Amino acid sequence: MINLIHEIGCRYKGRRGRIVIAIAALTASIISVAVYFSVMNFGTTQPFSADLQSVVPASMLSRLTVISRMGLRMTVPLKHDSLHAIRPADRAKLRKAGAWRYQEHALFFVGAGFCPYCAAMRWPVVLTLLRFGQLSHLTLTRSGAYDVDPNTPTFGFHRVDFTASGNSLVFRHLELLNRQHQLDERPTTAENALITRLDRPPYTRFSGGIPIIVIGDRMVQLGAPVSPSLFKGMDWRQITAVLSSGHGPLWTSVMSETDDLTKAVCAVTGKRPSWVCKSPAVE
Repeated sequence: MINLIHEIGCRYKGRRGRIVIAIAALTASIISVAVYFSVMNFGTTQPFSADLQSVVPASMLSRLTVISRMGLRMTVPLKHDSLHAIRPADRAKLRKAGAWRYQEHALFFVGAGFCPYCAAMRWPVVLTLLRFGQLSHLTLTRSGAYDVDPNTPTFGFHRVDFTASGNSLVFRHLELLNRQHQLDERPTTAENALITRLDRPPYTRFSGGIPIIVIGDRMVQLGAPVSPSLFKGMDWRQITAVLSSGHGPLWTSVMSETDDLTKAVCAVTGKRPSWVCKSPAVE
């Protein structure tokens, strides 16, 4: 059964140049809200940091690495189990379509520059990757200026390089639209087959949404268990400081999702490296 409380994300499909942000929440009943934004030449509602689009400073990346690995020593209660096992029938069809050629050992992230939910999810994705290897050329960016939770601090993956350490993990990423809702990257035929097959029930109730995370040929997550509202009023350094504190709603949400992604990645790397996959946070 789909847990709709986690089906919160951005819509990348619309009509006549319009983008839809769909928010779904499970309260006493399911409430769906759609907020429409016209695609135009977006400005900004507030001045951006001069660091926007620059490479993440080495000191910050080092601190994020420490945060990711310190989190392995403790058990954070799983807030939202939002990963779905890919059905054998879908795995077989995707294999026939050639979609698994580059995916069997990959963490594949699909998002968009404007999307605040994608922005929020890049934090646990980065922390997960830092448990399995090293990142370089990671950049600083923000979500769109006129969307819900505007200008959410996040990371850019366009130039990033990931080097696995002692395991077979590969990082793949696709940004469908940029911060101004303009076309950014086009999916390959294999990527399009993967998205089309998995972006539907039983994996989600609201097809056409992002972010999407596919881990190997085993697990898929659609939507964002981490709310961008948790990042409100903070910049990258302040967020990093909160994550270093080891407590609070932001830390709990981000680290819980990081651990959940880590467990799924361990399943595709053959539980390597063992110091990650046999840690208290994962086992």
